[in-house]
Amino acid sequence: KIHSNIIKPFNFPNLLLFFLIISISLSCLSYLSFFNNEKKIEKKSITHISLYKYKAQKLVNILEVLKNYDLNLDELSFENNQFNLFVSSININNIHKFIDSKIYKIDVVSLNYNNQRQKNELVCKISSL
Repeated sequence: KIHSNIIKPFNFPNLLLFFLIISISLSCLSYLSFFNNEKKIEKKSITHISLYKYKAQKLVNILEVLKNYDLNLDELSFENNQFNLFVSSININNIHKFIDSKIYKIDVVSLNYNNQRQKNELVCKISSL
């Protein structure tokens, strides 16, 4: 009767069933985790593409406005949700009309006349609303 208190080990079929359940559970969890990550990546990509599309459309609109005011776009960058423009024109009035147009919120960084190029040069920032 001393041997009756000893814990009996699992028999082989029960142990096999236990490992089978564990491996199926881990497989299901890894599949669900992979599927969930794929959805996140897909959603992020769509958002990323739509942001680029929005910025591209905004840039096209800015270029059309510059063309309407007969301004030359010499440099362009996009930082901190703002377009940074370097614009030039022979006619200073065209630059002033662009600044006063109220089409965009324009922050003038500098407005100078370049003797070498014989042009007026505007450096400005346009907020991307």
